[in-house]
Parts: sequence; structure tokens; C-alpha cells
Amino acid sequence: SGTVTAVDAAKGTITLDHEAMSGLGWPAMTMGFNAKPEQLAGIKVGDRVDFEIDWDGKAGSVTRIVKSGSE
Repeated sequence: SGTVTAVDAAKGTITLDHEAMSGLGWPAMTMGFNAKPEQLAGIKVGDRVDFEIDWDGKAGSVTRIVKSGSE
């Protein structure tokens, strides 16, 4: 989960201040991910979100994102 710090639906990117990702061995940090514009509909800076990514070793793509508490 994390907090949205930037979103650009036109470019298909979102920046998240996310918690540690133990599956990838990552500490908490802020980083950008690719996302489909339709995934970003209704998501704005400051939103708390739960998300999943696909990491190819160089870049991450959002595979699921929802506002926290909206599942």
C-alpha cells in the first residue's frame, strides 16, 4: 500500500510513496510505476491506495490499484 504523490494518466504513470515490499526486498520509498490510464481513473494525489505491480527487473507496471478501504 502507499500514498499517491503524482499521477499522469496521459503518460500512464503514477508515483507512490509505498511501504516496504518484502517480496522484492525493498524498503519503503517513493518511486514511479507505469499504469494504464483506465487504472488511474479517479485516483488523485494524496489518495491512500492498495496496489500490486509486475516488476521486470528494471521497471514496474501496476497490475491492480484501488483506493484503500474501497475493496
